[in-house]
Amino acid sequence: MGNRFISTLRLLSSSVVVAISGWCRLYIAFLFLGRDPELKSCTAFSMVVYSVYMFDRAASGIEDEINRRHLKASMKNLGIAVSLAAFSLGVFLSGFTVACFVPYLIGFAYSRGIHAGNLTLRLKGGRGVKNIVVALTWGATIVLFMMAWIESLATLAVIFIFFSTKSFINTIIYDFRDIDGDLKAGIPTLPIYIGESKTKLLLQTLNVLIHLFLLIMMVLGIANPEYLILLTCFICGVVYTTFLARRDIGSSYRTKILRDAIVDGEFILAVIFREILSSSTFLGSTQTALSPREVQSC
Repeated sequence: MGNRFISTLRLLSSSVVVAISGWCRLYIAFLFLGRDPELKSCTAFSMVVYSVYMFDRAASGIEDEINRRHLKASMKNLGIAVSLAAFSLGVFLSGFTVACFVPYLIGFAYSRGIHAGNLTLRLKGGRGVKNIVVALTWGATIVLFMMAWIESLATLAVIFIFFSTKSFINTIIYDFRDIDGDLKAGIPTLPIYIGESKTKLLLQTLNVLIHLFLLIMMVLGIANPEYLILLTCFICGVVYTTFLARRDIGSSYRTKILRDAIVDGEFILAVIFREILSSSTFLGSTQTALSPREVQSC
């Protein structure tokens, strides 16, 4: 009974960090837009993120039973119920926007698959398919949550590209963690399909290119200049693409939690550092920065 209780607590808390990360991602997206963040929208978004990830963990597949043994004894039905409750709260806080339903529907298809007669399409596939699905879902959902405030299609594209690419990198970092389970389940993730060294090089290259791209967009005035956030995310990206893109750093529950905290924590750290140091004259205050629309009108 005690093991079941602890396992259930781990299940319910397993998506908390990524939910907070989701809150911070939307917060940062508003800053890139040159607007004060809408805290209610950020909270609604975090509830939806928690709901989607909780549902995925509760509706686990073969590979998840291997990769997440610490959740095996948990009460999965309770996890699904909590997922639905969080989703309902997110929908309410968002004003019943359609943006809430997109990640949940994709998340359902991702976890359970799409069934048509004898055919089953699983978005949780190999060779980078699941990574692309998750990445595009993150980018699209962030953009959909911000549609009411976006005035520049160019800025919209920058936000979508940045968060989709960062999410793509993050999901592959998790693939390194889950190699053993994916091998036994027959899912050829990128570290398995093209090899760990090539995948690591791909992630490091993408990390440099996406932050260089965002820097150029900030200099051109297409994205609001948030250089401290850019620097924090770049350094975090260097850390986890260099030191965490490995299979052999440990497989204990605490090690996995630490890895998740570092990967998802980059956006949390970026927001914390930005709010603490935003008045620094060396890094520049975003409070006095022009929005992309104001820059273009100068």
